[in-house]
Amino acid sequence: MPYIKNISIVDFKNIACAKLEFSGKVNCICGDNAQGKTNLLEAIHYLSMARTSLNLSDRFIYRHGCDTLAINADVCMENGLDSRYQIVSQKGQKSLKKDEKPIQKLSEHLGQIPVVMISPADEDLVGGATECRRRFLNSVICQVNKEYLHALQQYEKLLIHRNTCLKSDNIDNMVLNILNEQMAAEAEKIYYVRRDFLKELAPLVAKYYSWISPYGEVADLQYATSMREGAISTMFEDSLSIDMAYKFTSVGPQRDDIEFLLDGFSLKKNGSQGQKKSFLVALKFAQYELMCSRYGFSPILLLDDLFDKLDYNRIENMLSMVLKYDFGQVFITDCHRSALSELVGRLTSDGRFFEASAGEFKIIDKNGLI
Repeated sequence: MPYIKNISIVDFKNIACAKLEFSGKVNCICGDNAQGKTNLLEAIHYLSMARTSLNLSDRFIYRHGCDTLAINADVCMENGLDSRYQIVSQKGQKSLKKDEKPIQKLSEHLGQIPVVMISPADEDLVGGATECRRRFLNSVICQVNKEYLHALQQYEKLLIHRNTCLKSDNIDNMVLNILNEQMAAEAEKIYYVRRDFLKELAPLVAKYYSWISPYGEVADLQYATSMREGAISTMFEDSLSIDMAYKFTSVGPQRDDIEFLLDGFSLKKNGSQGQKKSFLVALKFAQYELMCSRYGFSPILLLDDLFDKLDYNRIENMLSMVLKYDFGQVFITDCHRSALSELVGRLTSDGRFFEASAGEFKIIDKNGLI
């Protein structure tokens, strides 16, 4: 399974310059808040996905006063050979390289260093706008399905064009008819991939939630969409009069959502903080298992303040699950060094500890010694 052997980070958030060598199993980053723990995990995510987990514009992730960032990493690939990856962003323009050769398309890069990140920011998946849940859906599927990524990119271009036409004072019906046909073809591809993906994901979420929570609730998720099988080909044509009045496209994949349910009730409206956190962790572990089955190996797992807001029983069940499952390379952040030491001792003897301070990282042992 792939793992990051070392990484070099320049001018990413509060990290001016850092060079770290990692364990192939468990890497723990401790330190006070706002010292760079999460930023290190975000840098790994950025290397993998060419964006942060929060989908921030690059201008918000350059170190203060800078307009360029660079991340380099040596990665041991599934075949046992090493590859060197580089991503550079300068004034918002990204360039990617593998073994010093330019990567021309993002689709050629996604999935090379697959990651799953679990962080407190995941709470937006429950309480945030529908865009948060669609972004989660797209980020997972795009790592394992290149055709889906292409269909999504094509659809988004066509959507911008159609909305521009709808806002025009002189609407060209011939152009709209062509756009309706082209968009329907891409929307149909997106619909079936999302539908099948969520059907596969739902029972995995239920399984992991039952392992984490001791209280017997049944977790589920449902695909909420304006698209209907058998009617997608005429969907944009049928909605044209409404869209012309609103001056934007009112149906299609850009309106999709995911409903999170516990015992058939809305998690967002009825779930406690512990239930929501447990559901989100179950969702991410379900994502992890599904990606494992697609790749045939384990993605890199990034755990940022994983145990925040989980009660004792849920933490114990979580640890039991992690111990039983064959995880690959894992990165864990926490403010409490003793808690990390206990966790690593129960997971593996092959662990490495780092202390974060003002964007700098020092390797330490389990007792906190340099």
